[in-house]
Amino acid sequence: VADGEPYVVIAAGTTRIDDKKVAKALDISRRKLRFANPDDALAISGYVVGSMPPFAHRSPFPALVDSLSINTTAPHEVYFAGAGRVDAMMELSLEVLLTVIKPHIVPLSKDT
Repeated sequence: VADGEPYVVIAAGTTRIDDKKVAKALDISRRKLRFANPDDALAISGYVVGSMPPFAHRSPFPALVDSLSINTTAPHEVYFAGAGRVDAMMELSLEVLLTVIKPHIVPLSKDT
């Protein structure tokens, strides 16, 4: 949630998101950024944590994709994402994901 507005942040499953990079990508102060808690995530998206798909939320909201988690030179590469239930995943290509959510692609993950 950035300055009161929800965003979906998409990265590889094992990636740790750097809140400073998210704030920079949104051009806001780090103090105006917070990660939604499970109750907020459910209220905002309509999905419980661990099942949230990258799209089809209760209301549409902007998306950020971690550029370090994807291979933009391989648009047909297959990715897996939450599918609305904790026991389900969807398979989709990067091309489809980017077409559907039209995200801002920026580096968001913590340096390893």
